[in-house]
Amino acid sequence: MRSDVKWCFSMVIVVLSCYSAVEAKLLHHMNYDDIQDYRNHSCTRQCQDGAPAMICDYNFLVEYYYTLTKACWDCPHNVSSCSRPHCVPADGGLRGIITANRMLPGPPIHVCENDTIRVRVHNKMEGSQGTSIHWHGILQQGSPYMDGVAMVTQCPIPTHTAFTYVFNATTVGTQFWHGHAGLQRADGLFGHLVVRQAPSRELHNGFYDFDLPEHEILVNDWWHISADPSFSKHHHSNGDNKPSSILINGKGMIVFVNDSKTGQSSHTPREVFTVKEGYRYRFRVVSNGILNCPLTVSVDGHLLEIIASDGAAVAPLEVESFNIFAGESVANYLLRVQGQLDCGKQFKNAHQTAVLHYEGALEGQENNDTFISPAPSLTGPVIVCLFQFVIGNRQLQTTQMNGITNVMPPAPPLSQLQDIPQEMFCNSETLKKNCSTDFCECIHHYKVKLGDVVELIMIDQGHIWNASHPTHLHGHGFRVLAMDRLAASLYAHEVEEMDERGEITRNSDKPPLKDSVTIPDGGYTIVRFHANNPGIWFLHCHIEYHVEIGMGLVFQVGDQSQFPPVPHRFPTCGSWDPDEANHEEPPRVPEKSSPDLGPIKSPNTMTQLVPSALLLFVSYFIRTLI
Repeated sequence: MRSDVKWCFSMVIVVLSCYSAVEAKLLHHMNYDDIQDYRNHSCTRQCQDGAPAMICDYNFLVEYYYTLTKACWDCPHNVSSCSRPHCVPADGGLRGIITANRMLPGPPIHVCENDTIRVRVHNKMEGSQGTSIHWHGILQQGSPYMDGVAMVTQCPIPTHTAFTYVFNATTVGTQFWHGHAGLQRADGLFGHLVVRQAPSRELHNGFYDFDLPEHEILVNDWWHISADPSFSKHHHSNGDNKPSSILINGKGMIVFVNDSKTGQSSHTPREVFTVKEGYRYRFRVVSNGILNCPLTVSVDGHLLEIIASDGAAVAPLEVESFNIFAGESVANYLLRVQGQLDCGKQFKNAHQTAVLHYEGALEGQENNDTFISPAPSLTGPVIVCLFQFVIGNRQLQTTQMNGITNVMPPAPPLSQLQDIPQEMFCNSETLKKNCSTDFCECIHHYKVKLGDVVELIMIDQGHIWNASHPTHLHGHGFRVLAMDRLAASLYAHEVEEMDERGEITRNSDKPPLKDSVTIPDGGYTIVRFHANNPGIWFLHCHIEYHVEIGMGLVFQVGDQSQFPPVPHRFPTCGSWDPDEANHEEPPRVPEKSSPDLGPIKSPNTMTQLVPSALLLFVSYFIRTLI
């Protein structure tokens, strides 16, 4: 064999081996030994001008888990043990949780603009519970099937199966991911998601010296019982809905844990953020708020400068503290988070602290868009959305929008619209019932034309309960034109009459661009969005209990023919009736079919062609050797 042939043959084998390693990053089957925390992921990097985009792969193992498991060893009595792999100390309270990769929060995702994110979710929940992951704040332009809303954009991922989300990171800013099937995000299924830009594209780059992954803050209200029984007791019996604690990046100190050997009590550690004196740091704050619990964030001895909201830049504003609602994103000192309303001091006083630690300070010495362009001109409908509580069947209170309790479809309308009976869809204009006297429920559905600019006048009458409604729109950002709280309670017609008299001023010059906003009780919020993203998109209250019992609706943007094509072999689900099935033609079985058991391919066409070309190249050299 010639030496040059040997060298070429070796080079080809090396290239093929490297290619296989890249392809195998996403796992078809995931074991507990495969769990990674991804804190040192190669995609977590400084974003640079002109640098190529990366494909960023993650494997999430979703399972039922528990706080302070055997993996924690002697935590919290030995604080270092609380940082062991698979240890979730939370705030010291013992309870069942749902985690991805045995972390709370789950694995962080840090990428640069235009990277491709691929997350393979492996459902290992033994109770046969389905799941899905929503990428909150990612608008999914052109990829609506990746939005992750169970029974709206996809079927829940069944237990013992996996589903791969693939989408481009084009929505820059501070976002987060969370479970969107049932109450799973309330039990711990959530995590950081940040899409950074190159410095030249970052509008407020000059306002800070450091933007570090370790300076991200994810806060959430918390209680010491799993969400499902807590919800059932509150909804059907005499249980309360008042959180007892708050977590900061999954940590806190509320419950003292007794050591059976020494008799001493210890508390779980708080989160610590380390900084150097004299520098300016960007902190990215997100609320995974579950219930009616807006959070007030402050740092002892410091003023804060707000520079962005929901990922969009705003004119810098200096404040002492700020409030953050569910779904929104914004010497040693304490960083304080104080719950309000249902988390307030009049109930269980849910609160938490973290430590802002200056390098060199001694431990334990802490003291206890505006958007650039104007709003688009209105070209589509003005839709009034009335948020309300009503007394439903058998004295059960339920939540509604426009007098309608939303029910989830029996199949995802985005991919299986034809499988859903049309009579299941309705809205206040098409329903032939008086919902003020009759209980109304359906798949709450509005269809708007692709390209329309739609205005939503969202009103909370404030009756029965003093509860604002943080509201999130999937698939679109919106401009906040007006917001006001007028009284403790009111009626929708009062707001509409004020608007007709010209007493509501819309800020159409430079309104903030957001994807989540609160509707104040006894008040209104007016937003406008450009329906430029075809598909089926969920609008809902982000209080977990409210959306589960009907406070939401779906927007169909465009005709079904304008939707992006359904991905090949996309999972289907739905109801089955033998009588209906007998009247349908059985599906034709292909003559040749085989399961796709090969490695998961990158969506790039070139990556599909390279292995074949290399194999032909190898074959050629082998023939020359014979």
